[in-house]
Amino acid sequence: MIFLLLAWTAWDKEDHKMTEAFKSLGVPQPNGSPQNVLHTLERFVNVLYGAKDCSSAAAARQHLFGTLGKSLQFIPPTFGALEQHAHRAAYQAGQIWGRSLNKCWDDLPSPDGWGWKITDRRWVPHWSNLDDIWKSCRDLSVCGCTTGCGTKRCKCQRLGVSCALSCKKCRGACENSK
Repeated sequence: MIFLLLAWTAWDKEDHKMTEAFKSLGVPQPNGSPQNVLHTLERFVNVLYGAKDCSSAAAARQHLFGTLGKSLQFIPPTFGALEQHAHRAAYQAGQIWGRSLNKCWDDLPSPDGWGWKITDRRWVPHWSNLDDIWKSCRDLSVCGCTTGCGTKRCKCQRLGVSCALSCKKCRGACENSK
């Protein structure tokens, strides 16, 4: 409920570009997801996360994480992740719900290119065009376990990653690192 209130507050009703961007997501698009609204959505997300003066998702992430020391869960998604999420939202709202009153669904486009991909013969979200952060920046998250890392209380285990050398107690030597 609080997040909904924050989203409503972040939405600048005086900014007609922002309103038009949200409206365009709910209209069936013949040529794919609306690329022209991505930077407007990026600005909305920056405001939502408390970085209204930042011009891009990268600048907002750097400001919130690097300058203010916010945890990774409190910084906005990368532009690549935001782009894929916008594609999925446009597919759901515009292509599925926007056609819900039509009697014929024969012209429904494939989810491919709308933030979805086929993995193991099923559709799964395509989260981002960027590499997984854990491959390049593993030490951004460390656990503070004091009695071992075998439980769901271990932050590394909850995230599904191996403990790092910078983890407080285990220094990457626990059973979770194998």
